[in-house]
Amino acid sequence: MLVETERPLSPAQAREACAHFPGVRVVDEPGRDLFPTPQDAAGQDDVLVGRIRKDLGSDRLWLWQVSDNLRKGAATNAIQIAEAMIQRGLR
Repeated sequence: MLVETERPLSPAQAREACAHFPGVRVVDEPGRDLFPTPQDAAGQDDVLVGRIRKDLGSDRLWLWQVSDNLRKGAATNAIQIAEAMIQRGLR
C-alpha cells in the first residue's frame, strides 16, 4: 500500500503512529527480517502492518498489510465500526 501524508513521515514515525491504532498490530523489524505474512493474520481480528519503507522517488511510504478477510473483512469490521459510532454518540 502506498501512503501519502500531509507532511513527510519517517518509517519509524509511521510505525509509531500505526502502533496506536486500535485493531492494528505492527510487525516490522527489518534487522531481523520480521514482517507480517498472511499465515500470521489467519484467525486474528487485527490488521498486521509491516515492511514500512520510504518511496525512493517521493516523501510517500510503502507498507505491507495483511488481515484475515473472513474475520476482519466481514463481521468483525462491522461490529468495530458500530462500537465506534456508539462511543461517539452517532446512531
